[in-house]
Amino acid sequence: MSEKNSYHHGNLRESLISIALEELEKTGLDELSLRALADRLGVSKTAPYRHFATKRELLASLAAEGYELFANMLEEREEEVLALEGNDRVRRMYELYGEFARTRPELYRLMFSRLGNSLHSERCRTNAERAFASLIRMSVSLLRPPDQDPRPAALSLFASMHGWATLLMDDLIPPDTGVDWSNWQNFVQTLNINTTKSS
Repeated sequence: MSEKNSYHHGNLRESLISIALEELEKTGLDELSLRALADRLGVSKTAPYRHFATKRELLASLAAEGYELFANMLEEREEEVLALEGNDRVRRMYELYGEFARTRPELYRLMFSRLGNSLHSERCRTNAERAFASLIRMSVSLLRPPDQDPRPAALSLFASMHGWATLLMDDLIPPDTGVDWSNWQNFVQTLNINTTKSS
């Protein structure tokens, strides 16, 4: 069966998303195009438009895919994180967040950009809520007693992790600090956040 014909059984949409995620990291958001994806898959230039009428629709699906990957990652590692206490747990949360941003920087930018925010679908919202719920569960015994709302603690940690990862990605950390993606895990190990264990 030729490559062109191999996508006639309902899997072209999934293949487009998979290849688009690869191309997004290679070429960046501006260079990503449905026609280029068609060439990569060996299908007609019009075939992708049966699934995504515009590039914007494709980006919405990529953002949704990103949030699902992010939520899955957090949930899969949640038991491991919850086995840790205090600063050890916080450091592991930073490591997981940073690893996602480091390995998928362009997808991460899309997810948390104004453009990405304008593209949010129900699937995006559902998976973003899953991710935040996981962060809440990880945070519940860190910065708040168990009888208080853990969401502010989770939001504070999320804001800090997001800002830290974004500064690293955009090379905005002063060079004299010696911190970059090559040694970010060493940096995380220096974190010392005043945490209070639940009673």
